[in-house]
Amino acid sequence: MTADFSSILVTGGLGFAGSNLTTYLLKQFPQSKVTILDHVDERSDIRRIPSEIRGSDRFSLVIGDLANEKLIETTIKEKKVTTIFNFALSTNVAKSFADPIANARNNLIGVTHLLDAVRKCPDVKVLVHVSSGQVYNPDDEKTELSYLRPTNPAGASQAGCEAMLHSYAMSYRLNIKIVRLTEHVFGPMMHEEGEMSKALGDPELLLPSTTLEPLYVEDACKAISLVAGHEGGVAEIFNVGGQSQLSADEFASLVKQIRAGGHDSGVSNKKASLDCTKIRETLKWTPETPIFDGLKITLETNIPSPTVVPRTAKFLVYGGHGWIGTQFTSLLSKEGIPFEVGATRPGTDLDETIVEEIVRVAPSHIVSMVGRTHGPGVNSIAYLEGGPDRLRENMRDNFYAPWLLASLCDRLGIHFTYLGTGCLFQFDEKHTFDGPGYTEEDVGNYTGTSYSVVKNYTDRCLRYFKNTLNARIRLPVNFENSPRNLLISFNKLIDIPNSITILPYCLPILLKMSLDRFTGIFNLVNPGPIRFPQVMEAYKEITGKSLQYEVLKAEEHPEMVSTRAHCILDTSKLEEFFPEVPTAMKGIKEAIRSIL
Repeated sequence: MTADFSSILVTGGLGFAGSNLTTYLLKQFPQSKVTILDHVDERSDIRRIPSEIRGSDRFSLVIGDLANEKLIETTIKEKKVTTIFNFALSTNVAKSFADPIANARNNLIGVTHLLDAVRKCPDVKVLVHVSSGQVYNPDDEKTELSYLRPTNPAGASQAGCEAMLHSYAMSYRLNIKIVRLTEHVFGPMMHEEGEMSKALGDPELLLPSTTLEPLYVEDACKAISLVAGHEGGVAEIFNVGGQSQLSADEFASLVKQIRAGGHDSGVSNKKASLDCTKIRETLKWTPETPIFDGLKITLETNIPSPTVVPRTAKFLVYGGHGWIGTQFTSLLSKEGIPFEVGATRPGTDLDETIVEEIVRVAPSHIVSMVGRTHGPGVNSIAYLEGGPDRLRENMRDNFYAPWLLASLCDRLGIHFTYLGTGCLFQFDEKHTFDGPGYTEEDVGNYTGTSYSVVKNYTDRCLRYFKNTLNARIRLPVNFENSPRNLLISFNKLIDIPNSITILPYCLPILLKMSLDRFTGIFNLVNPGPIRFPQVMEAYKEITGKSLQYEVLKAEEHPEMVSTRAHCILDTSKLEEFFPEVPTAMKGIKEAIRSIL
């Protein structure tokens, strides 16, 4: 059977093997079109695909996760996909031991969503799933008929994926092929965390017991494309690997020889443990690139830093028309990052309507700047005090909307950033005016306003979503003369320290954290608490003018303290990752100069 390569979908296609297969197919089949679907992580890099291909109408990129089944189904139908190659697997052994549940969820649930989308699309002729040799026990014979006895969670989850693939092939008569690819595929622009990349970087660091079975990436691509056209059994399996097994010393010697300008003197004749007899006899495939030549090409090619190219990210911003949301979307525009502002309203519109928008936009990142801090006639959180109607509005916008988005992002494999609040705390015996600030681990203790009570529950609930970043801000300040700005005229000031967020300093940090997929809670405030009288003193220092205001002592006006959250947030965690973050006082002074 000849494969129908008219319209191809490569899932996980911005990874090393997937991007090389994309390039290979477009060069080998001039009439083909390829769509890549990738959720964009640290291993994704669109620069692996030549610019002339990226700029052609034969190539398109969809950002999304396998868990987004509706997006996959929509993409298949809109692109009229006939052939699918799936590379979207987590194969990092160390990470699988660190978080086996996440590894199993990503692999098995992702593949199941892919399969369920494919079964609804009868025009798909074949699905080739690229598994790995990790499904075998290292000490066993490694043929396609061998028992699967993986020794790590990554291999176990891949074996589970193969079982699911077989069940769908049997139950729904889907044409599925499985490639078990060697772990030692190599070529230009490998990700630096890969075993082959590390071995090439400094082969002396290889453990003496290490063995490598190198296969040049173009040979791997040819094998995978041949498997797609094979007419065989149900979920038929093919091993694809190198011909020789090299010890650590042999590999190190070969690398030294290439770097010294030497010539190929041959490599080990020891046969690779991954038995490729079946593909060699059935499809007449053997590796064509000698290990020496492939390594030479790889070493002579500049391998750039494996950072994700920013333009492969796409943001969907809810609350993007608000005061802070507008500043954030302006930053996205300035950085050249594609985005859309959410047209639907989480919490108000039906959940299904929100899902439809997410599927249509296909973002890599969702940001929630949705929140209710004021309303008609009341320009403060006092608006939220009142009867059931205000409580419903408070719960809808400050709890349910971000919770819904976090839940959907968790299910769809999309990174979620929630712009939360630090208005959850109050000073107590442990956290005094001069004492330590509240850390990211602390749970809110201030219940003086309905706003803070609801936000506290939101802060707690979002801790349970593993791909959510919760950035707590406080008393936001920017460099513009705006009614929402903290730096407005006061006539009474309470002398109490507070953490504040200088938005022009902190929003770029928030964007960086989102792009790098930070998760968990961060106190996104500038180092150094501010007392309001200090702001007025800075104003006098800069302008030479004094403002008329009354300073109220906190201990003499407990009612003013209790009606609003006042606290210091610890910035140690933020400074650990972003040591260059400016102090709050520096931002205050710059804001005064800018506004004046």
